Amino acid sequence: MPRTAARPAAPRPAARPATPRGSASSSPRVAAAALAAALAATALAAVAPADAASGRSTTAPRATSTGCQGKAFLYGIRADATLTFTAVNAGTNEQTRKFAGPKLPFTPRAMATLDQDTILATSTTGALYRIDVTDNATRLAATTTRLASSGWTHDKLAADGVGHLFGTIGSNNMLMRYDVAGSRPTAASITRPTRIGAIYTLTSMTATGGGQLVGTTESGKLLGYKAIGEGRFEARTLLTSGFTGVDRVTSAGSGVFYARTAAGGALTTRRDANVGDQSGADISTVGVVASSGWTQKLL
Repeated sequence: MPRTAARPAAPRPAARPATPRGSASSSPRVAAAALAAALAATALAAVAPADAASGRSTTAPRATSTGCQGKAFLYGIRADATLTFTAVNAGTNEQTRKFAGPKLPFTPRAMATLDQDTILATSTTGALYRIDVTDNATRLAATTTRLASSGWTHDKLAADGVGHLFGTIGSNNMLMRYDVAGSRPTAASITRPTRIGAIYTLTSMTATGGGQLVGTTESGKLLGYKAIGEGRFEARTLLTSGFTGVDRVTSAGSGVFYARTAAGGALTTRRDANVGDQSGADISTVGVVASSGWTQKLL
């Protein structure tokens, strides 16, 4: 569970999805490394911030209420490897605290936020790092620990909040799942690397609940996946349009996720009222965090 988190107001319990099962193909075994997911099914937790090059953001008109409450802690990484942080009022989409922090000692490729102060990131050389945030109250400060020097060539990462790390790897977009333990994972904390299956080519991916993933496509679709086990998953098109130009999605838990549009860097808040039903009928836009300025390389 996250140590601090924002919560959707009166979240609905997830229903067991009844969707067609996708087929999975095998790929070479991927080396396991580390991650401990700490987003809870009832919590809005860490994601990534919108931070313009100037350090200021442009905030667009936002919804009076999103139906959520508390704060979402959003982390991101700029193209120059600088870590960023934004605290967002989950009820109003207002950015209440915003910092640009240290430059990371590696070139990042993918990231997943575990909780309010722990991030996992892969490098362009296939290494895995843990980023521990030591201050986000008055400034952004963090330390970096290398957990694995190779084997982590994943181009997307996502944590589901119930002890799983997901990542896509290889030319066939093999979806991998890892079990993780502890709030400060080490290489030994990662066990049972599992090949869930080859999935559609996604422009972005995030986890919205236990074993539940969403991803965007170049054509603007929103796809949903439920990871079941080795070679088993369920897939569904949640929305056939509405995500054109979106190159990053990142989850705050309980069905709340943020979508960043590459052109201009707008960040909008979306909510899936029932993550488990794998239906797009209950996914809605509940406000705009910023109309521009979210230009980080990773969220």
